[in-house]
Amino acid sequence: MHTIRKEFTNKWGTSFAIGDDVVAGLYYQRWGSSDRSFVLLENYHVVYMLCNVVCVAKFLMPHKDHIVSGNDSVYEMSEDTLSDINSIIATLEDDE
Repeated sequence: MHTIRKEFTNKWGTSFAIGDDVVAGLYYQRWGSSDRSFVLLENYHVVYMLCNVVCVAKFLMPHKDHIVSGNDSVYEMSEDTLSDINSIIATLEDDE
């Protein structure tokens, strides 16, 4: 978690003000036919998100013994983690 010290707008057009609490990280993109397989988008810009919109911050995503074109590694989310995330999303949608 970081507290913004200087106003800025990220590469996707989201603006952050001094004092905003944010988390920073990298994007994973779902890959292939499995809902649990992802490729880390290492060459993309760092992602900043306001802390109050983050539902799940850390979970295991073990490396699979598989590489896609461009030598990108594939990672797999556990069934339990995917289920937990989907439950959180469903709860948020119910609250709307």
